[in-house]
Amino acid sequence: MSALILISVLGVVLLYLGFGDNRKWLAPVGILGLLAALTMLLCNWNVESPLFAGMLKFDGYAMAFDMSLILLTVLLFLFGIDYYARMRENVAEQYALMLFSLVGGLMLTSFTNLLVLFLGIEILSIPLFILAGGKRDSFRSGEAAFKYFLQGSFASGFLLLGIALIYGSTASFDLATVQAAVGTSAGQGNMLMLLGLFFTIVGVSFKVAAVPFHFWNPDVYEGAPTLVTAFMSTVVKTAAFAGFYRLIEYMHLPGAVQTMLVVVTVCTLFLGNIVALRQTQFKRLMAYSSIAHTGFLLIIFLGISERTSGVLYYYLTTYSIATVGLFVVLTLAKRAAKGDENIRIFRGLFRSAPWLAIATMLLLLSLAGIPLTAGFVAKYRVFALGIEAKLRGRHGFRGSDGAGGHLLLRHGDPGSLHPQRARTAIGGGARELARALILRRGCGVAGAAAGVVEVGSTPSPSAGSPTDEVDQPCFSASLLFLYPYAK
Repeated sequence: MSALILISVLGVVLLYLGFGDNRKWLAPVGILGLLAALTMLLCNWNVESPLFAGMLKFDGYAMAFDMSLILLTVLLFLFGIDYYARMRENVAEQYALMLFSLVGGLMLTSFTNLLVLFLGIEILSIPLFILAGGKRDSFRSGEAAFKYFLQGSFASGFLLLGIALIYGSTASFDLATVQAAVGTSAGQGNMLMLLGLFFTIVGVSFKVAAVPFHFWNPDVYEGAPTLVTAFMSTVVKTAAFAGFYRLIEYMHLPGAVQTMLVVVTVCTLFLGNIVALRQTQFKRLMAYSSIAHTGFLLIIFLGISERTSGVLYYYLTTYSIATVGLFVVLTLAKRAAKGDENIRIFRGLFRSAPWLAIATMLLLLSLAGIPLTAGFVAKYRVFALGIEAKLRGRHGFRGSDGAGGHLLLRHGDPGSLHPQRARTAIGGGARELARALILRRGCGVAGAAAGVVEVGSTPSPSAGSPTDEVDQPCFSASLLFLYPYAK
């Protein structure tokens, strides 16, 4: 709870810092404040503390995800030091809005009341409506903000309708009461309860970008500033899935709701992978990659067991490490290519920056789930849970993994096969700029690559129990990624 309050106050402090000529202090103060919040979490690691009449519960599950969210935000703030160096206004506001959004994410990991679920999603989302339109001179950025606002409005409407119907059925917003009511035979046959669960899950599905509730996510990813897109695809996604799992962790979902989840999972897997094959813009490619990974994560929810929370944490953390690294690479290549975000800007990267190209390929291989990377171990654990839930051979899950691997390998060409095009991308006159940038951020990309390899090469078959939510190899990789940026 102390961390939640500290981060809220930190956002206000950064706003006040922005009033004067204190821009250079924004990122350092923000990072130090986040590290202080992280220290508070570590000091209270084994202390369960229900707060606000039990509506928030900071247990091991919540603290594990809170640590991951805070570390990811620290990484993005470090990324933002150079990213915001060229902006002359509204820098403090953008840092503060990310912190306020993070507060909503922390609420999603620890809610025990449906009203707090709604508040958490709103606090998580509202700052993003503004952040998505952060590039005032860009039509696409304004379009992204408008579409994300409309999408958030639909999500809020469905979620509130679902919560109202559940309250009408159980006369309670308490999550434990609702979960107990769903598990009874009367609850399984209650049409009001069934509709309430359906609309609530639909509302949350907008936040995790599940098909068919994903429709404007690629446009938002493409139009939003790069740092905001990275924040959405890592911090927001992790928080939304943590809240989704908290919602249905102990629910025995009715058959109709389970069938809906199966259909959504299959559609998300196939659409995310197949549509991505036609993308040429890097951010849209990452948007459909995010949708495909949502499909894999939804497999976990089809057969919840005692190991599910650990597998969910492992998958989200390794995915986020690779994603942040790739957005750093995009910034390097985009600047050298004078703002172009087409995937062709990566052609020639191996000639001008071979180690960066190798690190980029490792990150892509991890997202694709190739062995000896974190992504492979994460997908293996997801499929292991699916097999335990008797999903083997059903719904086409395995075929879609191959599509994702083909996608990332196809677009992950480091440029060694196109030397004649290197001069128009990173090579030629932009090579020295790329090298200067690599000295600042290439170490961070290398750290991310080393992290996903380290995690993937040290699997733990027993990892994933609720009593061990923080998978040690995965958590050490997060710290490994942080270290090069701090040097």
